[in-house]
Amino acid sequence: MGDGEKEYRVTGFFQYKSKSTDASNYSVICSNAYLKSRLSMDEISKIVYIRIANSSGMSSQALEDAIFKVAERHGISRSNVATSALYFNAIKPIDANNLLITIGVAVMVAFAATLVIYSIFFISVTGKVREYGQLRTIGTTQKQIKKIVFGEGCHLSAAGIPLGILVSCIIAFLAIPKGWNSATTLGVCLAVAIITFIVVIFAIRRPMKIAACTSPVEAIRYSAASDSTKAIKTKKLHRKITPIRLAFMNFFRNRKKSILTLLSLGFSGILLMCAASFSNSVPIEGMARGDFFNYGQFHLSLSSGNSDNSDGYAVSRIQQNNPLDEALKKHILSIDGVTGIQTEKLTKVHYFVPNGSRNEAWASGFSKSEANSLCSSLKSGTCDYDTYRNQNGIIVAAASAFKKVCGQEPTVGEKIKLEFYTADGIIKKEYTVLGVTDNRFKDPVIGFEHTWADEDIGQNCGRFSYDGGERTEEYTPETDAKAVDFACKAWNYDPKDMDLYLNSTGSKYICIESSDYQPIELLGKPALFTNERLTDEGIPQGLYCYHLREGDDGSFCSVEPKVSVNHGGSVITDEPIDFGEQGYVSFTDDTSPNFLGEELTLG
Repeated sequence: MGDGEKEYRVTGFFQYKSKSTDASNYSVICSNAYLKSRLSMDEISKIVYIRIANSSGMSSQALEDAIFKVAERHGISRSNVATSALYFNAIKPIDANNLLITIGVAVMVAFAATLVIYSIFFISVTGKVREYGQLRTIGTTQKQIKKIVFGEGCHLSAAGIPLGILVSCIIAFLAIPKGWNSATTLGVCLAVAIITFIVVIFAIRRPMKIAACTSPVEAIRYSAASDSTKAIKTKKLHRKITPIRLAFMNFFRNRKKSILTLLSLGFSGILLMCAASFSNSVPIEGMARGDFFNYGQFHLSLSSGNSDNSDGYAVSRIQQNNPLDEALKKHILSIDGVTGIQTEKLTKVHYFVPNGSRNEAWASGFSKSEANSLCSSLKSGTCDYDTYRNQNGIIVAAASAFKKVCGQEPTVGEKIKLEFYTADGIIKKEYTVLGVTDNRFKDPVIGFEHTWADEDIGQNCGRFSYDGGERTEEYTPETDAKAVDFACKAWNYDPKDMDLYLNSTGSKYICIESSDYQPIELLGKPALFTNERLTDEGIPQGLYCYHLREGDDGSFCSVEPKVSVNHGGSVITDEPIDFGEQGYVSFTDDTSPNFLGEELTLG
């Protein structure tokens, strides 16, 4: 309160509507007299809430102009006026593209409703043709028959339309209670009722005609299939009766009815799949990330906090000794789950508009390589990097926000004076507007890598590299060995800790604890024996694989580099064997392999 640290007595609490339970800032309320006794009027910040009377029918632009005029009348600059974005977005006219989509969906729904209503009345009329024939017999005219069918449609509409509207209103109210507006709802309900009734009248025209044109004689011999089924001439004296054949016969008894049923079901399925596809295509993650989480899940930024911000440059002073040094980056990267850090370089500036007001903004630079990427977002101006350097030029972002503050959008060639904080103090400098864009911030051209690897080492692993939001590399390990090396590096594992060793050919890793071997003495040196036919791919690097040949009596007769016939087993040694010119070593009673005991693994 301007007099240093002091103890106060808490006399009450206010319950705010916010559902947040992790607030880091809290507001306190004191008496007006005490506040004035501690601070001068110039030191007390003031917030004024205004609402324009009779503004419900005003356009967003007219309402915004009215708000700025009220503020100007009371000496409040445009830069100190904030409008409700939610309200202004709600009253803006619907976008042309969204309007076309809405009309398209409405037409599809209306067509589906017409098809369903037509099918229902067609089936209803064909099922009561005999009754209409009886009415014709006692003197009922075609006009009266049409009135009966029309009255049936009106009766069903009078019962169904209000009930459907009532249920939809209840669902809408329960979904968004705060968005309920009785006047708007009444108008929408009236429009829906009229459109639905028109659809019903259009749909029952054909069934009315069928009912009215049915003569008493036709009605007596009428069946649901008699209007379309034709006798099929065939020389076959009999046909097989199977469930499938019966289904086809029933389908073709009344083709019109069957086609209407299929169309109704098919179109309903199409609408369902379209709705499901649309809902699944909404970029949920993109919506959640918004403008602040394009390149990560956490956003760290500087805040003036308890620093002196009387001149608006508290953050700039902190930036003079940037806390985000290499030590802090290493500390952040050491946190479990953090895979990378991307930095955005911004600085606080103040700009002066023609009316003399001083307003704050953020400024960032762009490199020559980034200049081309900015061209697509420019409303006017150039993106030539050398022109900006030679003419001391700037790009004004968020042109619509600039218009709110200054009353008009900046124009190319306009001069704007900027004020910013440096190590030498506050500097003022004039710049030329060479580009204008509606983007709020310049997207920095950032490069980063996305690396993934399953816990099942060597399975489903790879890397995507991005530069400026574009994927520039897709890497998937080509061999098993490279996949294991890649995954171990991603998880910071040592393959040997998991008993994985590279094989002799270097093509893959093998687990040295997965197989058992018998220790033997071979030619006076230790070795391991297995009945399996091993290859160099099945043993670790630094070991050697040889094979034993069996003689006709079943005993080992020689050790060789390869054995195709009479293979007696494989041996693994830690030293190579010299086979001489013969290419093999024959065994004698003294040099025959000697089995030493229990089984071992390569580990």
